[in-house]
Amino acid sequence: MRIVNLQKSIFILMLASALSFSNGLFAGESELDTQWEYEQKAKIIKYLVGKVVWPKTAVESETFNICVLGNLEYKKAIDAINGETINNHKILVSKSPSINKLSENCQIIYIAKSEADKANKLISSYSSKPVLLLGDMDNFALAGGGMNFIITKESIGLTINNEALKKSNLQFDMKGFQITVVPQETDLGK
Repeated sequence: MRIVNLQKSIFILMLASALSFSNGLFAGESELDTQWEYEQKAKIIKYLVGKVVWPKTAVESETFNICVLGNLEYKKAIDAINGETINNHKILVSKSPSINKLSENCQIIYIAKSEADKANKLISSYSSKPVLLLGDMDNFALAGGGMNFIITKESIGLTINNEALKKSNLQFDMKGFQITVVPQETDLGK
């Protein structure tokens, strides 16, 4: 299939080389797999802090705010990156029980699976703001969010909605990733 406009495509980045399963099991089969999964997701989020470019006005202080909306299955992993420094910005992880309680200073909003029913509201509220919306649920990027995690048998990856990132005035350098391009429905003639 020929993609007419690559800029409007959804990308799936597989991070298999750095994040492969050591035991070969599907994530979620045990408590250990859940721990491993969320530790890898936290590492990816930390990596995104350094790979996504925000407008200067969106990151004015020395603090970089990652706001977690909802309940993660393994909270210790995201807490582990709290206080670390990337590109001269100290990471501050905060948790919010509801959309109404989200900080106005979030650079990344990480939406837990428990909040999947609020995805459309988040997308409409933040789609034109310089905030990376990162979903922990399937098809979040296809619905208009910036990125979502995907899990395969041997890796954790990201589905990236390049169009949504541009609308939020964010840039992401995809060099060094194994990339699979998934065309939009309009590219498929649907």
